[in-house]
Amino acid sequence: MRVCVLGKRGSVIGWVDGAVAAWRGGGHAVMAAIFRDARLHPALERALFSERIGAPRAAVLARRIRAFAPDLIVAVDAFSTPLSLLARLRDAPGLAPLFGWVGDLFGDYATARAPYFAAIGYTDSGLASLHDKMELRADAFYLPHAANAALGEAAVAGPRAEKMVFVANPTPLRVATLRQLREPVVLHGPGWAELRGTVHDVHVHRVPLSGVGALYRGHAAVLNMRNETHVLAGLNQRNFDPFLCGAAVVTDEQPDLQRCFDPQTEVVVWRDAAEIDAFSARLRREPAWARQIAERGRRRVLAEHTYAARLATFARLAGVVQGGSRR
Repeated sequence: MRVCVLGKRGSVIGWVDGAVAAWRGGGHAVMAAIFRDARLHPALERALFSERIGAPRAAVLARRIRAFAPDLIVAVDAFSTPLSLLARLRDAPGLAPLFGWVGDLFGDYATARAPYFAAIGYTDSGLASLHDKMELRADAFYLPHAANAALGEAAVAGPRAEKMVFVANPTPLRVATLRQLREPVVLHGPGWAELRGTVHDVHVHRVPLSGVGALYRGHAAVLNMRNETHVLAGLNQRNFDPFLCGAAVVTDEQPDLQRCFDPQTEVVVWRDAAEIDAFSARLRREPAWARQIAERGRRRVLAEHTYAARLATFARLAGVVQGGSRR
């Protein structure tokens, strides 16, 4: 299959990079059509694809995509796609169906972009409901994140640190919850300086994707906590990635969790700070239990939550679109 992936290079979660690498690894011809770059200032990114300044650049990228002749096009973080590029893709004759993949809370700007897509997949069922509430002009469906194989599939032999590790940015909910804990957590990420002097082991720096995998492989368990400013009901990539590194996931209770895992069997689920402390202590007392959770979760991820599985969903929908029943 020939797949074009639209999106942002170098993001902290490596969404575009992970999809491109996995689909190429699966034997597909993949074009990475990059319209955003994490190294650039957001204002410069917007200018590069503005209607007045960026239109020629959008035209060039659209011509490249058409020359590649993909069987389908997937826009990751779809609502950040510049309107100038979406218009060019719409007007290009004979181009494959365009699908969106959205993982963050969005606003009114989605109204102008949604009609350009054949359908939009949401990693969060709450976002899919918001799509319907806003009456966006595109079909919507639920499509969770996938585990990024670039982090390294397999548990490493040898000892792992007993403390849970949390690689993330701070939010009010995360900070408030961590302040309530008695059990220490190893924190990595910019912005955690305010938790220095607490029980936690704080490392204030941005961790590249390769470093995230190394941290997961060095710990028995990974703490997860939603970003309340971005999600409504869904899971983030931290629900999936650590399992490929042989770590158990200890995550907050989210409505979509049971769609993807068997709680307390394949993933440890907490509801408050006291339960995080209790699970942290148990993981330390019972390392075999942590290994069992990690292995069950890994098997579930490999069976259902890979980029190959997500591509199969897009491919199936692309066949329906090209067959004429959705347009």
